[in-house]
Parts: sequence; C-alpha cells; structure tokens
Amino acid sequence: MIPIAIDVSLVILVGLLTIGISFLDSPSKANSPFRFVSLILRCVSIICIMFIGIRNYQTQTESMQSKEKLETSLADIASVQDLNTELQKQLVKSNAALAELAKTNIDEVTGGDSFCYVEIRQMALTTGLLQAFVLGKGKNPLSDLRIRIVDLDVFDKISQAGLNEENMREAQRIYSFPLPTHYSGLLKPLYPFTLPPEEFSKRYNIFISARNGFFTENLRLRRVDKSWISAMRVTASYYDKRTGIVLERIDRDFPQDILQMDKDWMASAKSKRLKIQE
Repeated sequence: MIPIAIDVSLVILVGLLTIGISFLDSPSKANSPFRFVSLILRCVSIICIMFIGIRNYQTQTESMQSKEKLETSLADIASVQDLNTELQKQLVKSNAALAELAKTNIDEVTGGDSFCYVEIRQMALTTGLLQAFVLGKGKNPLSDLRIRIVDLDVFDKISQAGLNEENMREAQRIYSFPLPTHYSGLLKPLYPFTLPPEEFSKRYNIFISARNGFFTENLRLRRVDKSWISAMRVTASYYDKRTGIVLERIDRDFPQDILQMDKDWMASAKSKRLKIQE
C-alpha cells in the first residue's frame, strides 16, 4: 500500500508543478523574476516523471514475477493433485489386490466354488460289474467332504415295509474325506458292485457336503445293448448364497422320456447355470 501512496503523491506533485510552471511562464512582467524558479521546477518535474517511469517499470516487473510465481505455484499444485490422483489409483489397486488375495486365501481354505460328484462306470469287458468313483471340478481343494449315496430303487422297496435306522442302511452308503484334496482331475474309487442281468435301470440321489456348501446329484443309469449309459445333474448351494446347476451330462442314447417322468430330475431342470473357475 505504501508504494501505491508514493506513486499517487508523485502524480499529484507533478500536476502541481505543471500548474506552477504554467503560471511562472506566463508573459506577465511581474513573473519575470521567477524565471529561475520556473527552471528549477521544470527540473524537479522531469525528475518526478522519471521516478514515476522507474516505478512503473518496477511495478510491471514485480507483476510479471508475481504472475510467474503464481503460474509456478499452480503448476506445483496441479502436479501435487496429479500425484495424489495417482496415489489414490495405486491405493485402490492395492486394496483390490489385498481383497483378491484375501478371497484367494479364503477359497483355499473353504474350497471356493469347487465341487464333487459321483460317477458310476461299467468296468471294461464286463456286463454287470460297475464301479463308483468320486470326481471334482474347480481349482481349490475341498475339505470335510461327506458323501451320502441313496439307492432310490432300494429306498422305494423298504419304504413300503416302513423305514427304520436298520433297513435305511441298505438303501444308502456314506463316505467321509476330511482332509483337503484337489478332486479336479482325480478319479477316486469308492466301491464296486454288480447288477443282475434282468436289471436295466438304476436311480441314485447323492448328497454331498463340504466346507463351501451342499451339492445334490441326480444320477440315473440305463442298460442299452448290454452297456450302461448315464444321465447326471449336480446342483450346488454355496454358503455365499449362490445356487444353481454346476454340471449336467446326459449320454446321447439315454431315453429323454425317462428323465421327463422323473420328479427329482425335473424339479431342478429350471435352475440357473453357474460358471465354475477351473
């Protein structure tokens, strides 16, 4: 504020000097003795004008310097903002990576979206000998696996006589595998069994539980030209609330009308399909 007041005072002083000089330079004889004073005032006026010019130059220079400092400050602020934005992006990526790592660790313990199912195959060069296996899909191991295989044909027979704990054992087989195991690509034998020549179909409902959820399998077998073919469907109910069909496999020659008359099979037919990471 002080430099501005000085500049204003100098402008006023120059104005007064100009008025004084004009008066002293008038042609009146009474002013002739003051010609020397007029000269001095002119000199002072010139000095004031030069000083004002210098002050204007300094003001412009200071203004340019302030503008450059302001632009530099704005550039620094923009750079800091860009850095903060980049840091925030890196933080988001780090959080996402940590979340993914945590999910991976949890999936490794619980099993993720892996699942198991039972498959029954006819042994080579035989007509009546079959073998039950447990297989799996998914990239994570499964723990605390419990499998209950219910023979629906036997179950229907004993139901007519009255179900009890003793005869229920005839209709089901139970297996338990507590240790973590990668079942994907594994063909783990469960039990062999034979079927008489006059038997041409078998129905199984299989109930499987693990740390990551429950799985229900409908397995249907049919004898066609001395060979056993199958139809299977596995429905998952994961603990993270996802439910749906994770596997369906029907051999080409399996009679479709048999499946359409199967209440258990048709009950899950409209369930949505789930995609499993393998």
